[in-house]
Amino acid sequence: MEDACILKIESILTAEQQAWLDGNLRSRCDPRSVPALTDAQITEIRGLLVAYEQNNKPDIAAVKAAFEKAREARENGATREQIKAILDAVRPAMERLAAAQAALLKAIDAVLTAEQRASGCFRGAHFPIVRGKRG
Repeated sequence: MEDACILKIESILTAEQQAWLDGNLRSRCDPRSVPALTDAQITEIRGLLVAYEQNNKPDIAAVKAAFEKAREARENGATREQIKAILDAVRPAMERLAAAQAALLKAIDAVLTAEQRASGCFRGAHFPIVRGKRG
């Protein structure tokens, strides 16, 4: 279904729109030609993900709790300043997580082949392991 939607959208774009997309977006994932991950790559990437989660467990828990507290505060009529104070309390944890995520992405990128990196299919929501698929 996703392939059909992509093809339908691409079929209505003007040449100028397609050129703009090609020049301004990072490479887009074309699921029709995605290079598969090897079993060794899958194992290594899963190991990186597990290590990230284990190494950052306290920060992940703190940020999750703060977001929940901020949501509850908002629902109970807290001011923007009060909500900001809740989130500011975990800002150092959020910054550590951002740095850890950047390092994780760099480590995953190092596991991929040049062709896999160029495909655009191994980032964010397109990442097969994240979606529970094997590339």
